[in-house]
Amino acid sequence: MKNNKYWIAVIAVFLIVCAALSFYIFTSAEKGNTAVVFRDGVEFCRLDLSEDAEISVISNDGGYNIIVVENGTVKVSEADCPDRICVKQGAIDNDATPIVCLPHKLVIEVTAESDADAVAK
Repeated sequence: MKNNKYWIAVIAVFLIVCAALSFYIFTSAEKGNTAVVFRDGVEFCRLDLSEDAEISVISNDGGYNIIVVENGTVKVSEADCPDRICVKQGAIDNDATPIVCLPHKLVIEVTAESDADAVAK
């Protein structure tokens, strides 16, 4: 019986540490003002998160991702990749986790830049 209480205490401490670490990581992430879109490892465009926009990115294999900027966030609203993980991830507004679409080799990162202009290349 003592052994079970020990393991319950160890698991409880572990869960508390994991929760605190997750909270720290997501609250310490720097909120950004620019979304940088990479296609096939090359910068495709930069989007100002203060201006609502929608762009379509066609991958080299003919697939597509529709990127939407609204309310200071960026997300992939639609994609024709098989798993659609990029769509399921939802909107981001900080540098904690980028949006990635592996089938189309698309990455969206949020950065904090002082001179943010939406410029497509």
